[in-house]
Amino acid sequence: GREQLAAMVRLDGVKEAVERLTARLSLERRRSMAGRPMAPACRNMAFSGPPGTGKSVVARLVAKIFREEGVGSGRFVEAGREQLIGSYLGQTSPKVADLFEKALGGVLFIDEAGALLNHRGDDVYATEAVNALVRHMELHPETVVIFATYPQEMEQLLSSNPGLSSRVAQVLDFPAYSDEEL
Repeated sequence: GREQLAAMVRLDGVKEAVERLTARLSLERRRSMAGRPMAPACRNMAFSGPPGTGKSVVARLVAKIFREEGVGSGRFVEAGREQLIGSYLGQTSPKVADLFEKALGGVLFIDEAGALLNHRGDDVYATEAVNALVRHMELHPETVVIFATYPQEMEQLLSSNPGLSSRVAQVLDFPAYSDEEL
């Protein structure tokens, strides 16, 4: 996983952030095994960038790297609006709980997270989904949640719910590639 991430063009800030988080999780695991637990670090991330910049690929690699380093289960669950939001009120929270169960100890990747935005203020299903995500992020800190969307939508999403923004440790920028880099 690390070799694949290192081989990706550019993304130096992303690579450094993944390395720092992996090192922190490894330290937490070693201290816990030695009977000296430490407060767990916030593990959740947001990947912000235009289409085609590697957000989904890096999310998959994060799960793989964590498994290889012994700091995660290696589970990778990818979800979008259709996997998060139910057909009727009250169905959304159980769907979110099911996704966390499937991703337990691994990575839950919310792709196109901007679709959860409540632009007009009347999408109670999106609000229910975000609230459920926040609740389960608190209940399951061993599961890393990665949100991915476009820069403007990421700002709106994180500012839409104070609980969400406080549970995302860092927003990683995935810049567009130049013609030469492509």
